[in-house]
Amino acid sequence: MKRIFVALFALCLLLCSCQTAEPAPTNPTLESNQASTQTTTETSADTTTEKPAETTAKETTKPTQTQTNNVTVYLLEKAVFCDNGYSDYFYDGAYNIDTREDYDIENKYRGKVSFVEKDKNGMACMIWEETVTEDVHNLTYFADGKLKEEMLNVNESNYTGWQYEYDQKGDVIEKREYYEGILQSTVVYEYNGETLSRVYCEDPKGNHLYDCRIENGVIVEKVIHSTDSVAGCSYRYEYDSNGNLITEYMFDGELFPMTSYSYKAVKVDAERAEYLKKQQAYLVSIT
Repeated sequence: MKRIFVALFALCLLLCSCQTAEPAPTNPTLESNQASTQTTTETSADTTTEKPAETTAKETTKPTQTQTNNVTVYLLEKAVFCDNGYSDYFYDGAYNIDTREDYDIENKYRGKVSFVEKDKNGMACMIWEETVTEDVHNLTYFADGKLKEEMLNVNESNYTGWQYEYDQKGDVIEKREYYEGILQSTVVYEYNGETLSRVYCEDPKGNHLYDCRIENGVIVEKVIHSTDSVAGCSYRYEYDSNGNLITEYMFDGELFPMTSYSYKAVKVDAERAEYLKKQQAYLVSIT
């Protein structure tokens, strides 16, 4: 009986040993998922630990360019007088008139006129001196820059010069000339809307000293009437395609050139151009 019990116990030990040594069945899908999960976890850990620096692309923009409305202004450079020499005109860096040099027909220097702006922008007053006659001209302007008055050798008791009057649109309507405090003549300007339509000059008694012929708002001829002291004649004017006066002719039974003008073109901003045009209108004036 004892031997049977021992044999059964030995058989039980043998069976248990076989079950322990046999590997457990495997699930391929489960192993693959576990491996993927482990790899992902490791990758996430690495990413968190060594996060690469972010780079932001720089936006490139072109510098803003200010658009300026440049205007062409024609500056008088030379005036040539028939049988009487010529004048050269010079300007400063801002294109303000600076000096005028005069020469005779033989190219000999006769003198100069110096233009001086009394304030920083030239809109309040301008003075120039004639070195030959030693005359001093004083120009004063309205607040909007329009010429108000030109006085020669300022003297309150001996007023000589010109006074200007404008309408509400800013167009000149009268230019009065005084000599030693006495009115000598008045130039009258009339308009049809915005266009110059009539210009004439009369003495204090209302007698016409001259009348102008106008075409398309531009003076093309000035007719001087005969008086006891002045012989009748006329002056005719020629312009270039830009509206600049280039030749002044005298007609006295025969037409011949009196004065010719030449210019240089410069570009400035619109506001500055308006003031320079006022200067030029004074330098090249018909009436």
